[in-house]
Amino acid sequence: MPDKTLVDTIVRNGNVFTGDVGRPHLPSGSIAIDGGVIQQVGADADIQRRYRSDICIDAGGAIVHPGLIDTHFHLPTSFLHTMPLDIGPSVAPTADITYAGIKNASTEDSVAAFSAAVSVAFLRKGFTCFAEAGTVFETDAFAETVARMGIRALVSAPYGWDEMGSFRTAMPARANDGALARAPAVLTRVVDRMAKELARNRDPNALVRGFACLYGEGSASDDLLRASKSLADVHDTILSQHQGTQPASTKAEKDYFGESGFVRMARLGILDKNTMLTHANILDETDVEVILNTGTTLVWCPLYSMRFGLPRQYRCHFPEFYRKGVSISLAIDGIVAAPIGAAGYAATILAGQIGQPIPASAPFYMQTIHAARNLGLGDRIGSIEPGKRADIIVRCRGDMTQQPLDTLGAMVATSSMSIPVDTVIVDGRIVMSNGALTAMDEGEILADALAQRDAVFQRARG
Repeated sequence: MPDKTLVDTIVRNGNVFTGDVGRPHLPSGSIAIDGGVIQQVGADADIQRRYRSDICIDAGGAIVHPGLIDTHFHLPTSFLHTMPLDIGPSVAPTADITYAGIKNASTEDSVAAFSAAVSVAFLRKGFTCFAEAGTVFETDAFAETVARMGIRALVSAPYGWDEMGSFRTAMPARANDGALARAPAVLTRVVDRMAKELARNRDPNALVRGFACLYGEGSASDDLLRASKSLADVHDTILSQHQGTQPASTKAEKDYFGESGFVRMARLGILDKNTMLTHANILDETDVEVILNTGTTLVWCPLYSMRFGLPRQYRCHFPEFYRKGVSISLAIDGIVAAPIGAAGYAATILAGQIGQPIPASAPFYMQTIHAARNLGLGDRIGSIEPGKRADIIVRCRGDMTQQPLDTLGAMVATSSMSIPVDTVIVDGRIVMSNGALTAMDEGEILADALAQRDAVFQRARG
């Protein structure tokens, strides 16, 4: 018998859900990892016969799956869970603290502390990658901290906007003087800063990458849209922004520009498979056709729409889009009202409530292979396949909620809300083992985040 191939790590004896629709489930599977790359995935006996390693993680029959991916997350909300803030038309601020004031009170130290704490929260729910939605001023502090935590993220220019005509009318709390002082609505500022963030991609294996992200909702001129899409194409990444989020912003944008944001971007040649739009709660039939005809990808934030009661007034198109082949990913958006990991369960519930149920495993794919594709990383992460980077989750063994008869990934679709995480591997590196970080002190991270939270509150009160 030929010598076994030596690899860095083997994950064996797992109930493996690969995220690869061509080979979705291995009830007793193993994964060989070397150099941060998945070398082979297959039946446990086959991998054991062909490979050997000094590091062998025995999953003990527990669920193993690709790292989940959140495609739209606002870091400034990371310490605001349950706080009633001015983030929607019917939500009043708490006392003298406003959402805008909190965002404008950030510093490098606070962003670093919150980035570390958020990374822990994502890892504990089985996420190995998230995209910060262009709302961090101190991007270097964010990138350095997230990379040190060993998790993936995408980052872009803060507040990509240069046109306040309709935006000030619809979202005055967003277009406040403090935000505009820190992020002026100037095209050259946005383009230059976006180029700076995209320079991170010179390292093909960087954990934190840049992408082209605008705020959206009518806050970008035609020129900024074209320039941002051009930058995205040159750097082989995506262009992303909010679109169709709330009735007020959607109407104001259409009144100001004479057409919806979806139609305007289509006319400008902005929409294609490398354009990712978040929310899409408010659509007319022309917008629907634009999305279907251009290959635009979408981010569904079900908890956001449910919080503001939008599905009761406006048709939720996401189940229909999913059936018609639109690449849909899921996101928590922010954790003011919902915890990390809840989006998959919420999508399933919302789809059922509107009489458009989605396949039980759909949220799993929306948070793995579709999410990776939407972020322009489908060839690198999002599934357990040979040649992809090794971002792998091993759930805790012996959890009674795991279903041995599930062959589709239905349990994985919502397991980020239930089954605890035992082991996390990102880029081939074990960053969590036995439910604990391997190289960082979680207690210190939390203490630092709490101290910075209090300092931000103090500054936000002025």
